[in-house]
Amino acid sequence: MRSMNSVANQVVMLALLTLITSSPAFGQGFTAAVLGTVTDNTGAVLPGVTITVTNTDTGQQRALLTDERGNYQALQLPPGKYSVAAELQGFKRLVRDAITLQVDQRQQLNFSLELGTVSENVTVVGEAAQVQTETATVGAVVTAQQAQELPLNGRNFLQAAALSYTVCLTIKTRTGSTEWTTPRRRLVSTW
Repeated sequence: MRSMNSVANQVVMLALLTLITSSPAFGQGFTAAVLGTVTDNTGAVLPGVTITVTNTDTGQQRALLTDERGNYQALQLPPGKYSVAAELQGFKRLVRDAITLQVDQRQQLNFSLELGTVSENVTVVGEAAQVQTETATVGAVVTAQQAQELPLNGRNFLQAAALSYTVCLTIKTRTGSTEWTTPRRRLVSTW
């Protein structure tokens, strides 16, 4: 009887330890972020600026304020097309349209506000530079068309990785031939 209680206690303790120490593994995020700094035309940071991030496909909006260093971060945004506006009393409202966010992208958007009234708008239309300066990670988005047109030789799903220009992939086939990719080159077969 006593040994059964100690075994039961050990099982319970092991289960609790497993629950406490286990954490979900996050390999890839499925959201995006917009972040940046707001300054005036002299380069001085502007705290308290209202940043409004609008998903142009759904109309969903998120409003936030810049901190004391003029920085803002709009995190956990679903991928899509966005419009980002910055406004502060005594300055012209600045809007950036046509911002496309991909999965796991952190888009840097800095604003430089000009003196004027809030009723005056400055609208910048065009894609933001797709250079990610916040992290050293490199990623690529495979479009549905690319995935459908991918010639999967032998149905090897690893060949899908070759769609990214940053992947170096070596695959030994059953016949002994080698297929490889290098950055900036598409899949090359040596057989």
